[in-house]
Amino acid sequence: MKKITAFEINTSNVSSSGANRQFTIKGDYGAVFSMIVTNEDPKYYNFTDNVFQAAFTKLTNIEIPSSGVYYGNINIPLVSDDDQYDIKLFAESHFNTYFSYYVSGATITIPIITKTIKQYTDTTVAFAVASKEFSTRYKTMPSNAEIEGFRGREGIVDIEWEVEAQAASADTFALQITRQPIGLDFEVMQTVEIDGTTSSSKEVVVDSLGSLAVGMSLDKIHNTYQSSNIATITALNTATKTITLDTAKSFTGGQDLIFVGKGNIGINLITPNITNTKFGNLSVEIPDFTVAVNEPTWDGTQSATNNITLDDTVGIRADGTQKVWGIGFDNKTTQYVGNVSYSTKVIGVTSVQQLVDNTILTFSGISGNKATIKARIKIDRIPDDNLTITLDLDNILTTSTT
Repeated sequence: MKKITAFEINTSNVSSSGANRQFTIKGDYGAVFSMIVTNEDPKYYNFTDNVFQAAFTKLTNIEIPSSGVYYGNINIPLVSDDDQYDIKLFAESHFNTYFSYYVSGATITIPIITKTIKQYTDTTVAFAVASKEFSTRYKTMPSNAEIEGFRGREGIVDIEWEVEAQAASADTFALQITRQPIGLDFEVMQTVEIDGTTSSSKEVVVDSLGSLAVGMSLDKIHNTYQSSNIATITALNTATKTITLDTAKSFTGGQDLIFVGKGNIGINLITPNITNTKFGNLSVEIPDFTVAVNEPTWDGTQSATNNITLDDTVGIRADGTQKVWGIGFDNKTTQYVGNVSYSTKVIGVTSVQQLVDNTILTFSGISGNKATIKARIKIDRIPDDNLTITLDLDNILTTSTT
């Protein structure tokens, strides 16, 4: 009896871009085997053309050479959806060949070995930035940053977002830093629907528990954000689809509940296969910005005055800290914005000025019309499913009209 003693192939998952997997079959010289490889369609692997085809084909009656080792390859193609490959290796008994293994002190023989390789499309982890309560005070948010890749691998993204204050008809919004961002400002959300109405209860029944986990916080009931008396999940009953909270709330059937997991721990709660999201180099700053003087008189030069008409007043605040300077501007004394009228676009400064139309003035201070947010985020393991992680702007920026 001739023996085949080993069948070796890398069966780890394959990305959607495909791979070439070499296999090794070891055994006695002259041992004979055959191999069939199929995918989910099912199609059969043609070992001559190295492609999958609809017609049945296999590697037939192959002899192990005198070296005792046979080498071969399976070319796994590019795909647009998940796939699976089943590899069946047959010891040809009519050539007196068997698989021989030494297991638990005994030698066993079997006629067939089956191995499986799974192929997955890439997963995208998107990083977004949003204001929950004051979205109308911002212009369109910047595009998402993304980590895209094969599940299970690590990924890194460098983020630089610029968010901009929105102008209103009679006034304007300005941005001011509340504090620097931290990892807990990034969160994932899970939405569920209330099943039944209750008043001042710590328990609520929902249509599905989804990916909820103990420790997640109740962020929103229907259209109302929970800015105080934040409730946290303390228990989940999968049989009755009941959520138990540490704080009593009132619920109306049919409305949505939004729960969040914050930071690395919270993200892992809702997406346990992501493993370790690291937030580094986090910062937010208000850059200096410029605005042009708008002097409509016939010669384009204003009279000597503390009040200056501008093209725009978005981001300017009379908070006692916002400095202003420019070429042709009297800067002998540090100039601050003392007052501002958003309807007329007029600001008052410390000293009397006499400026020409289109003079460029620079403003700096704790308020501004734009904010720049930076981060480097690393994921140790890209999750199995697409995921969006959102930075809550309301934690780090204040948008005010006063």
